[in-house]
Amino acid sequence: MTQNFFNFHMENDQEIIESFENKKVISLLKNFNYKLSYITGSSKSGKSTLVNNFAKIHNAKIILNSSDLKFSTDVKIYFIDQNISHFDSELFFHFIQNILTHDCFLYIFSEFDHNQQPTGLADLDSRLALFNKFNLEEPNADLMIILLRKYLEIYSISISESIILELPKFIDRTYLAVYNCANDINRLLYQNNHNINLRLIKEFYNAI
Repeated sequence: MTQNFFNFHMENDQEIIESFENKKVISLLKNFNYKLSYITGSSKSGKSTLVNNFAKIHNAKIILNSSDLKFSTDVKIYFIDQNISHFDSELFFHFIQNILTHDCFLYIFSEFDHNQQPTGLADLDSRLALFNKFNLEEPNADLMIILLRKYLEIYSISISESIILELPKFIDRTYLAVYNCANDINRLLYQNNHNINLRLIKEFYNAI
């Protein structure tokens, strides 16, 4: 097999892997149990994938930056796919006021909980306190293996299944660590003439 070294870019991957870690959030997005919800998840936890998939299902407007904070009575469901610290606080406050006044749905997907990064604008913080909180949990070993298989398969990287099963022992239990691990495996294959074993992997992570 010929395999060139490259950096991973997952923007085109919109597959949702349902698991224990995201089942509460997926149930929320399927059933819309609440008008206001604040969903947190670390980097690479699948927030944007959930936003893009369920926005299509529910015909929701996706907000990515302050210029998108334009309320319309023709839209009933809004998804924010951005850390709220990136928004103009005054503009954001008036947007949420419109959401409340017109009884619309607003779901915020962020890497940080609002309590971790308050806006500093008292009125806005009080509105954000009204949101129901949900969290995308970090992956357990089983999900880490599933994600590793997914990343490696997407880029046609073939390694022994026995190695894949051992990889969670060498990395942190985070989505970003899994994503980076697949990139690391690709790099090791490139540097070692497409040959890889657990000893090489262990030496690589011990050296970090």
